[in-house]
Amino acid sequence: MQNHYSITPIKAFVIDDFLMKDEFNLVNLVECKIIGVCLYENETICFDVILKDGSIFNYVPLHKVVHKEDYDKKIQLKDLVYHNSKSIDITINYMEALNEIKLAYLKHQNSWVCVEEYILTIDWYKDNDLLNFIKLKNGFFAFLPNHKLKTNNEKNFKAYKKIPDTYIV
Repeated sequence: MQNHYSITPIKAFVIDDFLMKDEFNLVNLVECKIIGVCLYENETICFDVILKDGSIFNYVPLHKVVHKEDYDKKIQLKDLVYHNSKSIDITINYMEALNEIKLAYLKHQNSWVCVEEYILTIDWYKDNDLLNFIKLKNGFFAFLPNHKLKTNNEKNFKAYKKIPDTYIV
């Protein structure tokens, strides 16, 4: 069993008010590479990062990491991670067809955001659940389920009925 999973490094920035105390309350960005995801049961998914100066941090939450300097400062953690980790029993997958994702729905903001890139999928294989790791055009990364993503530009959902959690014969 493990809590930290290596991923292909991604260039990003850590919002430095998370890392350092600043007596002037200035918010700067510190260049980093996301090198992994860390998961603890019933807690949010976080990142493992290496800063430009070589310092290594783990357990960095998504709302403190951005991929561009101009980002939406109103975003909160609950907008970016759909739910906490169900367990640490996961697989990390890549589904090529999800490269077509264009929109993500942020339920707490009740808003649609354009998707810049699909990165990977975390599958809680014992819990029948998954979240897709995506890069949003608002500057943030997110972990969202399939039913909050769209491969077209229609900013609505049809009233589909809920799919059962499992099928057993």
